[in-house]
Amino acid sequence: MREWVAFLRRADGGAVKSYGELCTYLTERAENTHVAYLPVAGRNRVIYRTAAAAPQPTWALAAAARDYVPQSAERGRQERAEEDIG
Repeated sequence: MREWVAFLRRADGGAVKSYGELCTYLTERAENTHVAYLPVAGRNRVIYRTAAAAPQPTWALAAAARDYVPQSAERGRQERAEEDIG
């Protein structure tokens, strides 16, 4: 573990050296971070982050089409018109 966390630094400037320090580092690093425990022996700590809802735009991204007719409906109209003619 030391090889891939050697560059991580705690809030006091010291290096992250243990599993416990790594978990503390991760929870302090980001907002909305939570810790849970799995029902197994060993390293069972789960650190996860909950995200807030995505911001909603204040204006429409595209204008709604008022005269939109699905192709299937248009095709049905054409078929009925052809039957009336024939």
